[in-house]
Amino acid sequence: MRERWYPIYTFTIWWEITNPMTKYDNETRHTVEQSTIAKQFHVPPTPEELEAYVRKFWIEMLMAERGSLPTLADRGAVLVGYAVEVREIEAWYGGWFQHVSLNTHLSDKELFESFRQFVDRKREADFNLRVLRGPRQEGVEYYCLMGAEDRWRWKGPCRCEHCQAQGVVRIDH
Repeated sequence: MRERWYPIYTFTIWWEITNPMTKYDNETRHTVEQSTIAKQFHVPPTPEELEAYVRKFWIEMLMAERGSLPTLADRGAVLVGYAVEVREIEAWYGGWFQHVSLNTHLSDKELFESFRQFVDRKREADFNLRVLRGPRQEGVEYYCLMGAEDRWRWKGPCRCEHCQAQGVVRIDH
């Protein structure tokens, strides 16, 4: 089995919430918040496709339910800015205690082997993150495996209807 690697982009958006109900010294309080998401593409997207994805990400953030809190749209959030960068070209990328890859219709056995190879490639970077404290060093790779280094934690691969709709497979850990 030959692994396929794809470009992984990081999207960060910043928004501001002006809350006129909270006053400090007769000034309106402004809160700037941010959110970051990663996405893998089959081929490098065009600038127009990247901008369309930023718009989609922003609308999803605006409308997202947040428990008992009003949505960002209801709170008057305004987009302040965004950044898009190529993180790396790799077979897998991390989410919250899971890793994601494009669904290229590999068997479960092939997916686990691909993920094992990925974890092996990232072990040193994970070690660097846990052991090297202080400012990040130039030329040193850092990566958080979030427990993926322990094979017994692996669950999946997930091919549920939501993953299929997104064109991905996930391995939880």
